[in-house]
Amino acid sequence: MNDQRAAAPPATKYQYIQMARAIAALVVVFHHGQMVLIRFPEGLFLPFYYFFGTGQYGVHIFFVISGFIISHVVSSASFSLRPYLIKRGLRIYPLYMLCTVVYGLVYLLHRQAPPYKLGYDFEYLIKSMLLIPQCRAPMLDPGWTLEHEVIFYLVMGLGTALFSFRAAVWLLALSAVVGVVREVVLPLFGMIPAVFDYHLTSHLNCYFVLGCALYLTKERWSKKSGPWHLLGGLALLALMAYAKLNHGKAWGHLVMRALELCLLGPGAALLIIGLQWLTDRARLGRSARGLVAALTRLGDISYSVYLVHFIWVAIFQYVHRVYFAAGRWALPAWAADIYFLLFVAASIGSAFVVYHVMERPLIGLAQRLARR
Repeated sequence: MNDQRAAAPPATKYQYIQMARAIAALVVVFHHGQMVLIRFPEGLFLPFYYFFGTGQYGVHIFFVISGFIISHVVSSASFSLRPYLIKRGLRIYPLYMLCTVVYGLVYLLHRQAPPYKLGYDFEYLIKSMLLIPQCRAPMLDPGWTLEHEVIFYLVMGLGTALFSFRAAVWLLALSAVVGVVREVVLPLFGMIPAVFDYHLTSHLNCYFVLGCALYLTKERWSKKSGPWHLLGGLALLALMAYAKLNHGKAWGHLVMRALELCLLGPGAALLIIGLQWLTDRARLGRSARGLVAALTRLGDISYSVYLVHFIWVAIFQYVHRVYFAAGRWALPAWAADIYFLLFVAASIGSAFVVYHVMERPLIGLAQRLARR
């Protein structure tokens, strides 16, 4: 712990991070929105087509954001492992566990579950609730990303407490390199490691590392950010989306995974830098201020949105299947976009309530417990 740690800056300094969270959350919600429309004819949802096929890339943006935020936390002069673990635990687990239970009840009510969830056992349920890494997705599907987040939190927290912040980043970078070799390079040559390492090494750690690097260099780029960063980030993300939609099947998942590392990470980083410019720009124009304010509020509730929206996926699937798929009340094909927008509105509206009723009080509780 001999590294020099700067005092934590005020939270409002990173308003652009909240904006990035909002964009990532919306992209993921739009991506999962395709699941509520499975009983509508294909090819109807043109306004949302790109999000349907590539919206999972919002998760990679979340990982870069997490790398930035956790670097801000653990590099602080006031960092201590116990308060850190308390805050991270109460931030993640209570709301996730509640949403997992509600999601399970919804599927029990209409007795329809994805095939890989049939035949689950007690061990699977416990691991799902505790976010212990498994070879299959947890009961609440978005939880697979939280498994990676929890491992990342532990590596950064323990690494900083035992050694230093920079040592923790290097340890994370090493795990990312090993993950790329295991999950990208070796499989390209037909060598697939059979050992499951509980996400300790993963190519996805590259995105966390990039977020850490973004934080370490923020004093350089924060003074030079401009609209070209925003446009460049969006261009790289759009290029990745185009490649996946038009060449994904032909190139295979390993080539696409390598391409993701080359385009998604830099695209997310440039997006964040560009949003920092937009935040500064908001001081100059009313329209920019309105956009920044709206995205910031949505970013505040992004974790609730990320978890709650998947419950609405199950609800909207059930309602459509039981009431509106056939018969007198069957929805016409042109109603697909309307049904989709209702799903998005329900997800964001309910997440707003969940945030104020549960998530924000839990954040306050964690801060009080951490001060003891």
